[in-house]
Amino acid sequence: MIGQIDKKYISSIDFLDAREILNQALDIQNEDYSFLDVMELTNRSVVTSEPQYHHFVNEELYKLGVVQSTSGTGTTITVTLTSDTSDAAKAGDIVMFNDGKQGYVQSKSGAALTVISVDGTAINTSVANADNLSFFTYAAAEGSGAPDPERWGLTKYANQVQIYKAKWQVTDIQKVSAIEVQYNGKNYIMYKGQHDVLRKFRANISFSMLLSIASAANFQAQSASITDANGKPVQTTKGLNQYVEDDGIIQPLIGSTIALQDLEDLNTTLNLARCPKDYELYVGTVMNMQFDNYLNSLGNGTILSQAARYQITQNLDLGVDSFKLYGRTYHKIYMPMLDHRAVTNYTGAPDYYKSAYLVPMGKIKVDDGQDMIDRMRVRYMNGDGTDLRYREIVTGALAPTPTNEDSLLAVSYTSVQGLEILGAQHFAKLTPAQST
Repeated sequence: MIGQIDKKYISSIDFLDAREILNQALDIQNEDYSFLDVMELTNRSVVTSEPQYHHFVNEELYKLGVVQSTSGTGTTITVTLTSDTSDAAKAGDIVMFNDGKQGYVQSKSGAALTVISVDGTAINTSVANADNLSFFTYAAAEGSGAPDPERWGLTKYANQVQIYKAKWQVTDIQKVSAIEVQYNGKNYIMYKGQHDVLRKFRANISFSMLLSIASAANFQAQSASITDANGKPVQTTKGLNQYVEDDGIIQPLIGSTIALQDLEDLNTTLNLARCPKDYELYVGTVMNMQFDNYLNSLGNGTILSQAARYQITQNLDLGVDSFKLYGRTYHKIYMPMLDHRAVTNYTGAPDYYKSAYLVPMGKIKVDDGQDMIDRMRVRYMNGDGTDLRYREIVTGALAPTPTNEDSLLAVSYTSVQGLEILGAQHFAKLTPAQST
């Protein structure tokens, strides 16, 4: 035999000594999509020059009177209204009773009204204590003078900005330490730190705009209801949830799931409040499934349903289902932040994640004018060359422009902004059925 051949068994297990690594970290948290993204991508942000901002809403032209007591019989009676509703009527008004009969307010003395039957039939049995009375028109006597003057005020609403801050830093060694995954194409630990802090910073703002309760504060007077450990004033903005709970429409579901009666009642309530016809419907998983289950169970002709996609600038796909019912159109938008298992949807959490928020689309009309203003927007502070909407400050000896001798790189983020809702009376919230 010429020469010698050596044979060696090659096992596939040998290849396990070398690792195969995907060099991008995978995002399973889905923190990027938020309430704040929707507001920014629809350009609903306005500068405010003050840390507290206000708006005014006109009052109802018609008010109900509430009966405190009655006296008299037959066609002429005295009706005394409660003190807080006594301004609902004046002499010359026509009043409608609960049984449909009508009376003429002949005179008024304080909260006491002298009322005469319009058609000559007895009205003493038409009214009882605690009844609501509608003063729906006015009838002047021949040759009479002008009626008593009327005046309506303005209702003032206020909110305030909140200061948001976040910071991260790396030392000189950490800054140049490589890691096996990439962030923005860079294999260094500093980029991961910056990425995570910035995402948490924006998420804090989003959750605040949705769920924060406003603190009582007065920055100009340097006083506040809450302060930090150094006695410095702290103020929080009023979020969407509080706006709705304070002045909007709250409707609990009748049962454990959405039913036609819920939507009928909702539509009636919205119409009574003279609400607009188009709404965005912010939902988490619970309400999203309930709406889908209900709509999918309806037969043809019951409802107009279309699998629509709601496109906003920069091609943000919100995955919206649109449906029209009783002349009103709803655009359902799934909000992952309502399902955050460490913020909103955890064992024992409040019912926010089980609720649906109805946000009017479009703009609200200015009283006695042609101007239209966004119904919901972000207010941020900007002035004197300083933009406080988003500000990044880089410090340390490793900064592009070194600021001190500390061998580190620190980046801090600051934002001063708050939510503003105009006409919160047109916003609504569907909540789980109330326990009895």
